[in-house]
Amino acid sequence: MKDLGPEEMDYILQVLSNRVRREVIRILARESPLSYSALMKRVGVDDSGTFGFHIRKMQRLLKKDDMGEYMLNDLGKKAYEILTGLMREESTVEDGGEAVAIEAREGGEESSEEPSTIVISGRLRFDLTEDIAESYREKGNRIYFSDIIRLRIHPMPRELFEAVVEGINKCIDVEAPEDLMDIVESKSSGVLNIQRYSGERDRDVEGYISHDMDNFVGDLVSKILSATSIITNKLVASGFRFGRMFGPSRHELVIDENISVPSGSKMTIDLSGGVIEVKQGSEGRIRVWKTGWRNPEVDFDVRGDSIYLDIGGGKCELTVPEDAVKDIYMDVNGGVLSLRIPGLETIDLDISGGMARIDSSTDKPVNVDINMNGGVLSGSIRLDAAGGVSKIKCDLNGGIVKLGLRIPSETKVSVDNKFFGGYASIHLDGRNIHGKYVEEGFGESSGKLMIHNELMGGLLTMDIRRESP
Repeated sequence: MKDLGPEEMDYILQVLSNRVRREVIRILARESPLSYSALMKRVGVDDSGTFGFHIRKMQRLLKKDDMGEYMLNDLGKKAYEILTGLMREESTVEDGGEAVAIEAREGGEESSEEPSTIVISGRLRFDLTEDIAESYREKGNRIYFSDIIRLRIHPMPRELFEAVVEGINKCIDVEAPEDLMDIVESKSSGVLNIQRYSGERDRDVEGYISHDMDNFVGDLVSKILSATSIITNKLVASGFRFGRMFGPSRHELVIDENISVPSGSKMTIDLSGGVIEVKQGSEGRIRVWKTGWRNPEVDFDVRGDSIYLDIGGGKCELTVPEDAVKDIYMDVNGGVLSLRIPGLETIDLDISGGMARIDSSTDKPVNVDINMNGGVLSGSIRLDAAGGVSKIKCDLNGGIVKLGLRIPSETKVSVDNKFFGGYASIHLDGRNIHGKYVEEGFGESSGKLMIHNELMGGLLTMDIRRESP
């Protein structure tokens, strides 16, 4: 336990403070790997939204195997060691001079009843009034809002809101009184827009997102992405104007170098800020501009057939020769990314913030792995090869994804959708696809596209269309 830092210990103790999360750790330590639905059943939670809330709260302790099933990671195993110690006897953990007492017994009983968290999710809109908040407080409950198109917070005492609302996550539009704005912002994550309370009620009614509302969700995502796409294209096209929009009107070319890019290279990009455009050109070249007062943070290296680019500001333009890059791995935490490279065979995206646009076409099978926890991703992928097996996997915990796929007419498609939260609209040649779908003749076909989508939150729209030769 000596290698655990104070922050990690605080995080583990916070996770262990809840009975449901303790049970998840106990079960995974003995029976993993388990699917989301199997784990929820074993823990004994009936509501998927509530269970998803607890999984998100402890995600730093978990990992998934190749089948998408849950296991404890190394930090999770340490949490289990702490938990088993606490189950033997009452323990007091000294943390920075402050005593944190935790009592846990086999069976999950605690020394005092903790407030239960009610997850409100999957709504078109929700109005949190003072009367509703007071009702939850009287019952000893706290509220966690997730995956709501519009959340309106009505005027109420600050101490009431602070006591009742645990968090606001992955909501499109949140409206709050001015005197609560600072608390709302501190409790929000993955919220697209926070604005001041107007006092006017909408004429529409509150309701749940259902399969019948796919067109609404698709339109909503399209509107959001069309707006962000315009911003992305303008920023990428003109890094100098980017400087004027977000800071002093200064721009300076600080790096301009030719680079050698071996054929069949693997590219890794880490983006935490600024603007980066990766595209095909006649030669390998990297150019970086300073777009404000701060110098851009850029780390670029070529080792054998691997290219590494880490950027934290400014504007970067990277061109690579035709057929030079086959595999690309990207970690986007902020900023704006535009990627336009044909011939990619592997596209691995891990996005938790910022905006990204991906465009590629290939005459070979492609593997796409998307892990979204926030931000916006739009893209188009064209498969020109009739043979082979292509795979698209999307694991969405937050953020917005709009993906267009164009495939040959003879390619057969299978889709495996697992939706535990969020909103999704999946279409194949205009047909709405829910759950599991295997096209007739899929097993015998020489050309296959396998799609696996798992949603815990966020917005996903996927349009798959066949094109004649």
